This record gives sequence, structure tokens and C-alpha cells, in this order.
Amino acid sequence: MAIRTAMARLRASAGSLGGPWTKGEGWTRRSSGSAGESDPEEVARAARESMEQAEREAKENLRRETQEAMELLRQLEADVEKSDFPSLEEILETDLDEEERSLRRDEEKKKQEDITKQRVRVVDDEGKANAVGKRKASVANVVLWQGDGTYTVNGRRFSEYFPNFSQREEIIKPFLATSTLGQFNVSATARGGGLSGQAGAVRLGISRALQFYDPGFRPSLKAEGLLTRDARVVESKKTGKKKARKSPQWSKR
Repeated sequence: MAIRTAMARLRASAGSLGGPWTKGEGWTRRSSGSAGESDPEEVARAARESMEQAEREAKENLRRETQEAMELLRQLEADVEKSDFPSLEEILETDLDEEERSLRRDEEKKKQEDITKQRVRVVDDEGKANAVGKRKASVANVVLWQGDGTYTVNGRRFSEYFPNFSQREEIIKPFLATSTLGQFNVSATARGGGLSGQAGAVRLGISRALQFYDPGFRPSLKAEGLLTRDARVVESKKTGKKKARKSPQWSKR
């Protein structure tokens, strides 16, 4: 870029001296059809001045661009300090927290495996496992034994007793978690509450019965949260309110 600029200025300076220059025997200048004597010193001086000027401009452009880049960098640093970006220390602490959580998960898994080894099979004389499950106001007594996959609730097939597909899905979740779908028969007696609560109670009873039948199922059931009693219930109504939290409409006048 600097060389092209210098050559352009050289041509301009040559034109100001009286016209274009040609190289023959020395430097000669063509002007209005008459040849004149060459002036190489003038041409060399003009070339040096053009080169020096181009070099000065290149240095000035480089200095200006460097200054703009430094200003932009300082602005970015100021924006980062003002923003909510986490610092390097916070990022490292987050990584440590992830490692701690991973270690805790591994410890919990090992603990569950140790508990499983200590547990023994709990079945009656006929090889059936009995368990009780609860959910909301519902209670379910579940009997589980090896079979062809027949599930009954209160003497009816579970597909007839629970018309909602999501409720049927709740019943078979323990078998899906342990990959034993169709390998056990279930007879459940549910009472209290509605169909949703009874489905949850039967699910918990089946999970506990599977654990009693084979303690090796415990890690899989525990990982899916199927052995945890869901303690959520409807909050009771309060005096002076329409429901547990809802207040009657208030009128200023």
C-alpha cells in the first residue's frame, strides 16, 4: 500500500515538473514535442520525499489503529466489570461444587448397594410379597407373586378400574423400572380417596412389594423415586376464607 502511494506521488511530482518522464539514455522529459535534458536528481528527490511521506502515513495509521484497539479493550474490560458475568474464582467454585455433587451421588449409590446386600428376601410361605402403599387419603394393600402379568384392583382388572391412561401408567412404572413387566401378578385392595390417590397408593405398594420379593430391585426403584412416600395432601380450609388460601371478594364501598 505504501509503495503504491509513493509511486502515485512520484507520477504526480513528475507531472508537476513539466510532463511525463521516460527512460532512454538517462532520464528525459517529453514536453510539447521537444526533448529536454534529464534531471535525475530532481526525480530521485521527489521519489525519496514520496516514500518518506508514505512511511510517515503508514506509521500514523498503525499508531491510530493501535490506540483504537487499546481503547476498545479498556471499554470491554469496564463492561465486564459492570456486568453480572461470574469471575474466574466463581467459575472454579462452581466446578468444585459439581465435583462434590458427583462424589455424593457416587457415595449414595454405593450406600444403596451396601444396603441392598444387607437386605433379605421377605415373602410368605406361598412365595408372595405383601406391602402397603399410601397416597393422599388412599391406602392400598398389595400382594405380589410370580405370574403372567395379571393386575387386579379390588377384584377388577386394573385397566377397567382405572379408566385414565395416566393412572394405568402409574401402576406399571415399577415394572418398567425393574424390567419385569409381565413377570408378576398383582392383587391390590385400595380404599379411601379418589382414583388418582388410589393409583399412587397401588404404585407405592407394588414398588415396596418388588423390593421385598427381590432386594436387588431396590437401586433401580430408588433411582426413579418409586420408594418415596408422596406426602403431599390438600391443604385444609381456613376459617374466614373460601378455601385454604382464597379470600372472599373485597369491596371498598
